[in-house]
Amino acid sequence: MYKRVLATLFVLSISMAQADEIQDFIDESYTPTFDCPVPEKLSEIEAILLRDDLSIQQRFALHSQKTHALICAGKFLDAQEMLKVLMASDDVDRESHYYASAIYQYGFIYDVQGVDDKCTYYGLAEDLSSESYIDVKTSATLALLTECSHGKSEVDELLIKIFDLLEKVTVSGDQAAMAHAHNRVGLYYSKIGLHSLAQAQYLLAVEKAESIYTDENKLAILVSAFSAAMSSHNIEDAEQILERFIALNQNVNTVQTNFLQYLSEAKFFAIQNNSEKLEATLVNWRAIKDQTQSVVYAGFLRWFEAELCLLNQDKACLQDFIQIEENESEQYINQVRNHADYLHFSTRLHLFMGNTELASRDLEATIELFKRRQLQLQEFNRVLNVSSLQNEIKLLENQLSQHEGEHVSIWLLVGLVLVVIAFGVLYLFSRKQSASKGIDAITGLMTGASLISSLNRLSAPSNGKTNALAIFDIANFTQVNLKIGIDKRDYILKQITKTMINVTRDSDIVGIIGSSQFVLCLTDIEEDSAESFFERVKEALGKTFKNESSNKTISVDSSMSVYYETESFTDVDEILENLMLSLSLNSD
Repeated sequence: MYKRVLATLFVLSISMAQADEIQDFIDESYTPTFDCPVPEKLSEIEAILLRDDLSIQQRFALHSQKTHALICAGKFLDAQEMLKVLMASDDVDRESHYYASAIYQYGFIYDVQGVDDKCTYYGLAEDLSSESYIDVKTSATLALLTECSHGKSEVDELLIKIFDLLEKVTVSGDQAAMAHAHNRVGLYYSKIGLHSLAQAQYLLAVEKAESIYTDENKLAILVSAFSAAMSSHNIEDAEQILERFIALNQNVNTVQTNFLQYLSEAKFFAIQNNSEKLEATLVNWRAIKDQTQSVVYAGFLRWFEAELCLLNQDKACLQDFIQIEENESEQYINQVRNHADYLHFSTRLHLFMGNTELASRDLEATIELFKRRQLQLQEFNRVLNVSSLQNEIKLLENQLSQHEGEHVSIWLLVGLVLVVIAFGVLYLFSRKQSASKGIDAITGLMTGASLISSLNRLSAPSNGKTNALAIFDIANFTQVNLKIGIDKRDYILKQITKTMINVTRDSDIVGIIGSSQFVLCLTDIEEDSAESFFERVKEALGKTFKNESSNKTISVDSSMSVYYETESFTDVDEILENLMLSLSLNSD
């Protein structure tokens, strides 16, 4: 009897040790939602899942880790099916960390697929996350802020929530969470068209994550930085980021990261009309196409194959592409038609094929896309009133005094995310105060009704001459602002204004619209002379700060859109709107 008891105790001891061993593995192998597990982890998880001594909760926790790894590998459909089973089970612990993570993962998959229900799952994940589940809480909250804040009430609360979240993340000392915050804010900036700010946020995320994130996750952020650089037509930065991506991917070389590399290369070579290098990239891309599950990924490959056909003027190939696209799933079509690059390509494609009706349809879709982005920016600016912003800054300063050790790190994060916005709001506020008077408070230039009235009153030009109207958009205003000083916005605008005044004639009209768009009308001038004149203005703007006392090279990059009128102006509002639209189309 005594021996039997000892044997039983021995067996129980072994069982408990094994259970502890399994739980230790689950705890140690857990990867936060804002990072990706190393590829080898998936095989280890699958091996343990084969054991028959797992508790129900341990099995669920391991399944949640497995789906996380599958998502990082781009196997969204496999992960989605497993998550459905997990979430539907009556035995699942709905207060556990693994369940909150699973809910977030499901929302993320919907996000990738372009399904609106993503916000429901992000919201549920946020509600389920206790303060101890900082990774899920951070990821879900940032996703809600950046992907789901469409209504006025949500946007009104955006700033306060960002302050609160950044403070909590910084106090936690979690560098990975801070990197994730930078990344998500970058995604939000990209979404509303602030691509230069987005690029800066992505690169900061990579910097924060340098010694923490897996290489796979760093590659995912780098590809976002590359896309932002391409969208702002910063080709030099885009090339450098792409080279950095390719070098890092040599150590990773997974199907998912290779897909991202080939997609980025294809974008880069297509915009440069480099058919030879594009074709070489497509050969590599086709070699992995059967290893990905996403219909959207397959569609991207088909898109850039058609880009090559267009470069080679292969009408038969393009006709095949058109027929396939017409029969594609609604999910795929809805997603790609939210890409300005795809719509631009589709417009060029149909023009080349002689189908002006479809070309017009795609052009209209492009215009609507940019109108939506413009409305988002207007709404964002509307809710950021100066008083509430200053109150929040004071509140944050008080909170920071309690965490002096984290003072530097929080301001590194808050500085780029919020201070740029703060000065932007102050600038917009002062601008609005004088708008009714028709004179811009900062530059002293005509704006609004005063500018439009002056242009409408212009006499028709002499025979053989024109009134040439142009808008100069300071494309890299944010970068110049950061280099010279974040509090020097007014100074920068005044110096650019001084340059404009110095290079123009007394008879010309100079004004300002928007935040950094200057209007110049050359009166009674020959068209050829006007073109040369505008180029000289552009060159002069670039040298505005060449004598600035700084160890940084500061060049003002401007893009312009021009309208020529041989009669009197009849509808200046519409002309300016079309010029602004043209600038938007060329900058995205």
